[in-house]
This record gives sequence, structure tokens and C-alpha cells, in this order.
Amino acid sequence: MARSISESFMNRFMDKNDLQPILEYVKADNSLDLEMRGNYVSIYYRGGSVLRIFEDKDHYDCIDPRYMPGARIPQFSLDNIHAYLTEAKHIVDIYTTNVKNHLGEKDIQQMIIKENNYSCNSFDTDYFIIDSEYQNGDKRFDLVALEWESTPAAHKLAKTAIPRLFIIEVKQGYKSIRSTQSIKDDKTTESPGLKIHQDDFRDFVSDRDRVQNFQNDMLNLFRQKRILGLIPGFKLGDNADKYKDVTQIQPKVEFACVLANYKIQSTQLRLELQEMEDCLFFNSSFMGYGLYKSGLMNKAALEKELCR
Repeated sequence: MARSISESFMNRFMDKNDLQPILEYVKADNSLDLEMRGNYVSIYYRGGSVLRIFEDKDHYDCIDPRYMPGARIPQFSLDNIHAYLTEAKHIVDIYTTNVKNHLGEKDIQQMIIKENNYSCNSFDTDYFIIDSEYQNGDKRFDLVALEWESTPAAHKLAKTAIPRLFIIEVKQGYKSIRSTQSIKDDKTTESPGLKIHQDDFRDFVSDRDRVQNFQNDMLNLFRQKRILGLIPGFKLGDNADKYKDVTQIQPKVEFACVLANYKIQSTQLRLELQEMEDCLFFNSSFMGYGLYKSGLMNKAALEKELCR
């Protein structure tokens, strides 16, 4: 299913008498993230969905009751945007104080989106995050990013500067690294570590038509985010002559991993790498979640780093 939304739905977010107040509220609060889901838009806080806005007029899904079982869930309307989102955010904060309920990797995903899309440093990173929690059939990928280098020539889409798409897997700590199987009551359960996610990616890109549809959808989604001002400084219309619409990308989609807060003394990553094909890993720029092309390393470079 396509992730970009219809043009008529997008236009509603530019109508001050319709959904524009929601868009402007999200843009003014960088702890919130707005993502498009085809027939609806979802607003996230710390990686948890706090509001879904459906294309069907006046159809909203409020915060998931699992965040506060048994509690009164606030109701949303266009007249109480601030009151609703303030309470919804507080509910998520309470939920995440319990370690078992911690959103973990999803929280980190949203921080990556913030740093590369709309923080004070996003103009200087080499990647924009187009989508999160992308799903196609039984395949789910954490982030979809556009590598658009932060050089003047690249930003102006010079002929030699063709952006490329990345599918990114985010892992936190060392316990989620390994791909494992367990059998209980004759039922096999897989714990998807890096190897399984890489296998899913390789299967996904093996279908050229599927990849082409994916690329077209992601480019359209990126265009819509720019039109709505969700990529500050690159809004289409305001700077259209300076930062043109991205209509051409490299045919190959890349796979990369972000390993957050990995305990370097652990052997889990070294063991998992032995079972994986070559792929790319993002190394942080000192501290932070900004993604830079110069920070990419392949499997061999990472193995060498782990042996230091």
C-alpha cells in the first residue's frame, strides 16, 4: 500500500479552516512527528502514535488505550488540539517510566527523524528520513532515508549528485542484535536480529517492479513533506528554484544499520556479523543522531573497529 497521501488529503492540511491547525501545531512542537500512511496521517510522540487523522472527514483515532489501561482516554477535536496533545504526551511519558513498557527503538527512530529532518542541524546532515515503520506484506523496515549530500552542488541537484534511497534498521543495546529461533508447543518463533532484517531486505529488493513502485512512492512522499513544510529550509514553493524537486534517484536501494547504545564488550554483534552478507553501518558523528555519508562503514570496517 502506498504511503503518500492523495493530493486532496494533502490540501486539507493547507486549509486554515480544515486540518492546517494540526499541521502548524506539530511543526511548532519538535517533540512531535507527523508521518503519512496512505489513507491516514499519524502523529507520534517518543515513537508512540498519539493521534491518527483519517482521510474520511472528521475520523480520528486517539491514543491507544494500552498506554494507560483503565484510564479515561482524552477525546480529540480541532477545538482542543493543545489540550488533547498535552495530555496524550503525558500519558506516553508515564507509560515509558516502566522499563518493560519502554518504547526504546521507536523513541530512537523519532530522534533520528528529528535530527535529520527538522533540527537546527538538519540542513547539514546528508540524509532526510522519508518514512518510518514502512511495511510491505510481512516485511517491516524501521526507516527509509534519502541520501542527499549536504554540499552546495548536491543540494542544487547537479548532474553528478544523484540521491539514493536507504532502508535502515535501528537496534538498541546488544540484546536485539542476534537472530534467534525458539520452539514452544511445537511452534517456532523467530526473534529478528540483523541477519533476518538483512534477509528481508534482500528479498524485498529482488522484485524490480516492487522496488520501482517503492521508489516512486517514497519520492512522492518526500515531495509532499516538503510542500507541507515538514522539511524546513527545503519547502517546495518557497525555495523551488534553489532546491528543486527530487525526481531522479539511483536505481539501487541500500541497506544500513544504526546500532544505538551498543555495549562494545558484548560478542553479540561479532557473532551476528559472521552470518551476514556485507552491508553498511552508520557511525555517529561524535555524539548525536545526525547521519553523514562519511560515517558509513562496511562490514569489514566494523569488524576491524570491534577488534580494537
